[in-house]
Amino acid sequence: MCFGTDGGTDFCSQRSGSPAALVELEVALRPERAHVRAKGLFGAARGFALARVARALKRPLICVEPDEEAAEALEQDLRFFANGTPVVRLPADEMLPYEGLTPDRMVAQQRLAALFRLHLGAAEKPILVFSVRSLARRVLPRPALDKRSLQISVEMEQDRDELARKLTAAGYAKVPLVEDPGTFAVRGGVFDVWSPLDAQPARLEFFGDLVEKIRSFDPQTQRTSGELSEVSLCPAREIVLDDEGRKAAIATVRAAADAVETPTRQLRELIDELARTRRTTSSLPRGCRRSCPASIRAASRR
Repeated sequence: MCFGTDGGTDFCSQRSGSPAALVELEVALRPERAHVRAKGLFGAARGFALARVARALKRPLICVEPDEEAAEALEQDLRFFANGTPVVRLPADEMLPYEGLTPDRMVAQQRLAALFRLHLGAAEKPILVFSVRSLARRVLPRPALDKRSLQISVEMEQDRDELARKLTAAGYAKVPLVEDPGTFAVRGGVFDVWSPLDAQPARLEFFGDLVEKIRSFDPQTQRTSGELSEVSLCPAREIVLDDEGRKAAIATVRAAADAVETPTRQLRELIDELARTRRTTSSLPRGCRRSCPASIRAASRR
């Protein structure tokens, strides 16, 4: 491994292959040194070196890869070598905004879960992994994340109908049986919900409005597997077109359409489609996805 420092000086000839190179890199990355260039690491060795640097510096580390494939590979290596240091990756959508396709909702949920952990500080001094595309992507603002997040604990008073309304506003879908993240089901005093934060769904058992028990359960067998004291529920969708969001989206689409001189008839069709869209929809209408960046900005500013 070799590296250079602030002034652009290349130290490869002196330090190439040195067993002390990693220690020297850690020293070079102390706060008083603004810029360091390092090269000569390949494959999993990069994850090993970055994990060691993160532990030595005891501060958050941001890693940016050229594409999603490289970012995912680095995330896996970091998790192997991190030894307790939190690793958080914000994935990007597989398609571009103007392709007119619906992004994978599971990717969006992974992104929301990562943002939620960072927002609450649950990941202390994390290693953050981005691709160039995910780093450039707009994300849900903190106020909107706060507004759509919930915390439920044992012995808490919570009206079930109100909880269902809040989950719907956060992008969760009501289903007969919870088998996927971002869904919930109500059966009498039992309220099942699967937060994108968790590997398994949670079963809330009510006595009136009192949460008596919270237990995780297997989505395949529906059998409970463990007791929980609380469950955090982050948003399940990045865009939820409630009345306020729909009005903002229509106004922004109008402005974007005027800027590119969209024909009046086409603009009217887009606005009518937005106005008819259910608030529980998983995505923007197909016509509006072609002006997706403008619509996302409107919906996410709330």
